[in-house]
Amino acid sequence: MKLQKLNRGFTMMEMMIAVAIVALIASLAIPGYEMAVRTGEAAQLMSELRTNHQSFQLYFSERGYYPPTPAGEPYRVIPDGMEPYLSKTSTWTTSPKIGGHWFWLNPATPVYGFHNFVGLYLQDVRADQIQRIDQRLDDGNLATGALRLVSGNTLLYGLN
Repeated sequence: MKLQKLNRGFTMMEMMIAVAIVALIASLAIPGYEMAVRTGEAAQLMSELRTNHQSFQLYFSERGYYPPTPAGEPYRVIPDGMEPYLSKTSTWTTSPKIGGHWFWLNPATPVYGFHNFVGLYLQDVRADQIQRIDQRLDDGNLATGALRLVSGNTLLYGLN
């Protein structure tokens, strides 16, 4: 009686082909996933900009003036009287998904034609995301209009 040898495993060639197919699929999927993440972050930041903008506008409509610029370091500091206007889900005292720190400016003289700004200091500027946001919220040019990128890493959203 002759014993048959059972071949139950994969050959090295089959394993290499399977790994190559998985690598090819991953190389096609990862850029799409990264783009989806960037688009989601931009949409969330746009929503937060609108919400913060509307919060300050509501404050103004109820009181007739905007809150003063916080004394000292303005980052992550809620301006006096704004607590009830900023939603509980606001990232004002933390950081938005895109990163950075929120701040409020109410300068004595207009800057870029605006008296008041909702600002976001960005540590890592992704120009494509910011440009996309400007196209949806403003004029599509970060050097003009209400939404501006200044000093390379500070996003200002002007209010009048």
